[in-house]
Amino acid sequence: MRSTTRRGAEPSGVQRVVCRGMSTAPDAVPPYLAFVVTFPVLDLAATRDFYERDVGLRLERADAAGVVYRVGPALVGFRQQGDVGPDHGDLLLTLACPDVDAIYRRLRRLGVETERPPGAYERGGMTHFVAHDPDGYRLEIRLGGPTAAP
Repeated sequence: MRSTTRRGAEPSGVQRVVCRGMSTAPDAVPPYLAFVVTFPVLDLAATRDFYERDVGLRLERADAAGVVYRVGPALVGFRQQGDVGPDHGDLLLTLACPDVDAIYRRLRRLGVETERPPGAYERGGMTHFVAHDPDGYRLEIRLGGPTAAP
């Protein structure tokens, strides 16, 4: 991102930095660079093993308290919760992919339990299946590409 400095309207000694494509209005919202959703977990090591080894997500960054994975243009994080279990109610994490059956076979081969085999059960007849991660989050793997609707 290239920036330029303007002088004139600002008080003495203050410079306004303007990024190309960004509004110069004082109340303009700067562009967001990422969307990260973070979930609490009880066992970070088990979560990492599941999402890295079993599901195959690409680790973006990690520290002692949590991890972040890149999934297409989005980021998803998991943070160590402590001794209180997460309350996830009806929460559903969804990953869209071009080959649901291949992911299903991989997860089953690795011993991951699923609710049922891939099929067009609900959600408008979309082929999908649901597995559970180590913290009980429902993980839906569904057919779709980068522009697939949720």
